Amino acid sequence: MKVAVILLVATCVVFSMTRASPLVGKPNAKPLITQGGEDPDPIIRQRRDFVKQMMKDAWEDYVRFAWGQNELKPISQTGQNGGIFGNAEIAATAIDSLDTLYIMEMMDDYQRAKGLVTNITFTGIDAAVSIFETNIRIVGGFLTAYALTQDRVSEAVLAEFGTLHLEFMYLSDVSGDVRFREKALKIREVMKNIEKPKGLYWNFVDVNTGRFTRNHVSIGALADSYYEYLLKAAIQLDDAEARQMYDDAMDGFVNNSLVKISKPSNLLYIAESRDDRVEDVVGHLACFAGGMFALGAHVDPTNKNAVRDAEIGRNFTNTCHESYIRTATKIGPEVFRFNDEVEAEGQFDSDKAYILRPEVMESYLVLYRLTNDTKYRDWGWDAAQAIERYTKAGPGRGYSGIRNVDSTNPAKDDVQQTFFLAETLKYLYLLFSTNDLISLDQWVFNTECHPLPIKGANPNY
Repeated sequence: MKVAVILLVATCVVFSMTRASPLVGKPNAKPLITQGGEDPDPIIRQRRDFVKQMMKDAWEDYVRFAWGQNELKPISQTGQNGGIFGNAEIAATAIDSLDTLYIMEMMDDYQRAKGLVTNITFTGIDAAVSIFETNIRIVGGFLTAYALTQDRVSEAVLAEFGTLHLEFMYLSDVSGDVRFREKALKIREVMKNIEKPKGLYWNFVDVNTGRFTRNHVSIGALADSYYEYLLKAAIQLDDAEARQMYDDAMDGFVNNSLVKISKPSNLLYIAESRDDRVEDVVGHLACFAGGMFALGAHVDPTNKNAVRDAEIGRNFTNTCHESYIRTATKIGPEVFRFNDEVEAEGQFDSDKAYILRPEVMESYLVLYRLTNDTKYRDWGWDAAQAIERYTKAGPGRGYSGIRNVDSTNPAKDDVQQTFFLAETLKYLYLLFSTNDLISLDQWVFNTECHPLPIKGANPNY
């Protein structure tokens, strides 16, 4: 049965809404740098220009073949509207790309995209969609475009829907509608009070009983953004309760021996648990956690776990890098394993796809920003070149996922994911920019790499 897309009503033009109060920054707040950020090193500038050209190619192929549709099929040279957005044609790539276009100073393209998305009619859509994905991509995309530009194009239309903390707290503050905050805090209350076996959050919750179902624990797929948002809620709003819940959750992974060291290479990885049995498997999605652990240690250096978490962050990011350099394409697989046969490698055909995911680039960016260790830039550059070589649909064309990272002539899946433009390319572009461009002291990224302002540190909050 199809579900009415209440979620989309709230996104009608969130970035253009009327605020409940005027924008007033702190008197001594650091200036916001949302464009520019050229590195003085000419080699780094060339790398950034390379990534920007990747964005131009990806965007122009979308405009040419899929304008107004959700995703580009670069091999077929057409668009598609299925998948997580159901049959709702809402220009998802354009919305997800707004802030990337703006940050990269592709202003003609930004204005064209804005013109498209401000004329989308979200009401009356009847489709089954992923609330999570629609929130992080669509609501997050609109909110960040508003936060970056303060652009009021028309009056917003708001509605109630499910929740993710960063977007909803900020949405309530910029709209004056407290319902979004209330929903976010209600979810927080349920998760705080839920019984956690061995201090662990299981991946599935019964929405009727408020209890966990299915004994499966991971820091990757199905749970990753929950942990990420506990930390980032603490950063965005100086939220002590969120920070304590985050610390307790990370203790759960460590205390239950899910943070492990492989043999023979001594690679740190974060395993999964199913029915209380450890599974030595890591998904590409989990590779964001290197940056998360490092960021958590950085923002609270007196925390009892700061030294431990900084080390986990560095070492797990190194492991995710190993998953890239151990393949024929030098691109990491969807899943990598640790056992007697493989170490940080995909083992089965189903492990070996790459769908243009960003998580490893995310951790490279965070670790570089926190340490200024140039190896993270070098790792990102190696990955950018490999992605260009093996996923490009053709000269001057867009990009497609590939089915086997261990083949130097991999078959393509014919989908240019919206997150490739929103996340992968944005993380790489920022990696080759100065640290003050979208500073981590002023912005916190949602899980789709849409930067949202930090209250008290960013005058646009």
